[in-house]
Parts: sequence; C-alpha cells; structure tokens
Amino acid sequence: MKDIETILDSIKDKSLDEIKKEFKELLETGKKDSTDFVKECAANTARWLAMKAEGQLTEEEVKSLLKSQKKIAQIFVNTQSIAARARIQKLVYRLLDIAIDVLIASI
Repeated sequence: MKDIETILDSIKDKSLDEIKKEFKELLETGKKDSTDFVKECAANTARWLAMKAEGQLTEEEVKSLLKSQKKIAQIFVNTQSIAARARIQKLVYRLLDIAIDVLIASI
C-alpha cells in the first residue's frame, strides 16, 4: 500500500499546499496521540485514502467510511472530559473534514 506522504505529495495542485501541510500535521499528531481512538482514527483515515489512491475504494466508498468515522468520533467525544473533548474535536474533526471535503477528490 502506498504511503500517505507519497500520495499527498503526488497532488500537484498548488492551491492545496497549505491544506496538505495541515492534514499531514494533524495526521502525525493523531498517530502520536495518547488516546487509542484518535490513533485508530488517524490510521483509518490514512489507510482509506491510500486504498482510494490505489483504486481499491471509490470516492463514494471513502466518503462513506470517513463520514461514519466522524459520527463515531462525535459519539466518542461525548464520553470524554471537557478538556479531552476539545482536543479530540479539534484534531479528529478537522482531520476528517479535510479528507472528506478536499483530499478525496484530489487523489
């Protein structure tokens, strides 16, 4: 499976440079997070985008998976303390929003 860095670097649209940079930073932060749910979400997002880039999933399939992951994240956030809730929302929601709204169509 292709590495997510390689996939993102293959997107040549200069107007997406800042969003790709932000996504990479969020993904890296998510992978190092102390919460297993956040790590899993980051790993799933990278894996599904890689599968889309390799033609194993369609754009609609990836969108469906990512939107489902966001719903699960919203439920998970409700079980967390206020401090954890804010951190998870900022990281996971933004990571998934970028993937859903911008990156899927560019890969």
